[in-house]
Amino acid sequence: MTEAHTNPINSEKCSVLNRVNLATERHHVTYEPEVIKGLCEVHHLEITAMHTHQMKYQGHGLSNKQRWYIWYKFTQGKKRVKITKHDLRYRYYKPPFLFVKEAR
Repeated sequence: MTEAHTNPINSEKCSVLNRVNLATERHHVTYEPEVIKGLCEVHHLEITAMHTHQMKYQGHGLSNKQRWYIWYKFTQGKKRVKITKHDLRYRYYKPPFLFVKEAR
């Protein structure tokens, strides 16, 4: 995990509409040109999962136009995602708000 992905963003608030949580994660809206916005941990997990689901569906990476579309819909509260066990496997934490039933 790089320093850019773990350091808080100067007490900035999460970019999602009507949220008061601090932006503790940096999210790349686009890579070329590089545009980084602040999100709280929960919303960063959600939008990353949303990108992953879309990339798997279409079989290749997202264009900048697709990334901006998802960003605006997500931050306005018009697009949500269901977090799956698969999404949590690739994160370094398991948020306590997600109760994933473990196989016995």
